[in-house]
Amino acid sequence: MRGSRHRGPGSTIIRETGGGSYNLTYESQNVDSLVSAFGFRVETTYSNARGTVKPHVSLEYDHEFADASDLTLSYLSTTTVYTLSEDDEARDYGTIGIGTDLIAVGETTRLSLDYALTFDENGIRNQPIRFRLSHDF
Repeated sequence: MRGSRHRGPGSTIIRETGGGSYNLTYESQNVDSLVSAFGFRVETTYSNARGTVKPHVSLEYDHEFADASDLTLSYLSTTTVYTLSEDDEARDYGTIGIGTDLIAVGETTRLSLDYALTFDENGIRNQPIRFRLSHDF
């Protein structure tokens, strides 16, 4: 279970600058999220004289409990207000992940590469790639 709450700048309106009549004005926005997740991750370890390789694969099912939020905006040069809604986002979605960790001898340096594919009934939602290099001192 994971949750988050984002509160926009209260009653303050955010205004872009530098675009002339194409500047956008954003109203305050509140976004809540409460997601339950169920899944598994399988990994294995291969070691040799140079270090360790740990490939892994994961599968996850998620369900969003919070109601969708709206974003209200307008062009600075008009009084027309546009509302973007998340209503078309599916509340159930899945993620398939694959990656590997390369760990140097002494286990002080680690290189990680992960790829995930998140999908729902409407198709692919996103495909993040994460690259991380860490060294313990």
